[in-house]
Amino acid sequence: MSDALRTSRFNEGRGYFFIYGMDGINLMHPIFPDLEGKNLLEVQDVRGNRIMQDHIDTMKEKGEGFSRWWYPKPGNLKEEFEKIGYAKWFESLDLYIGTGEYIVNVEEDIKEQLLQWITEVRFGEHGYIFVLDQYGNTLSHYNKDKIKPQKYN
Repeated sequence: MSDALRTSRFNEGRGYFFIYGMDGINLMHPIFPDLEGKNLLEVQDVRGNRIMQDHIDTMKEKGEGFSRWWYPKPGNLKEEFEKIGYAKWFESLDLYIGTGEYIVNVEEDIKEQLLQWITEVRFGEHGYIFVLDQYGNTLSHYNKDKIKPQKYN
């Protein structure tokens, strides 16, 4: 099972699965394989959240659920970013499988999808919506030639 999940990706390759035992031991982590076999029950994020303990508490209470924590991004290990994740407890195996996504990436995906959707909205024959940022940059416009490189005040 862990070999199949190790290579599974989603959310444009950013999303992945991890596996932990209910004792806090990392059983599989495709991004940080050096964590495998280590007990991370006491690991805290920058906000003082005990990440694995919070996951385990949720699993014991509900069998599955969402959680939030702060964690470094691959390629930027010196800074921590807010993540939201979901995990499911497999009681018979005494482990849970989870996944997480960085909030900043989700927000960027939503922004890009919304701006793309706005370019397609029309009102009557000549009406349309466009979006500008605080610097006057055109972020979305039916005429894609109007979308220019970013300028700042």
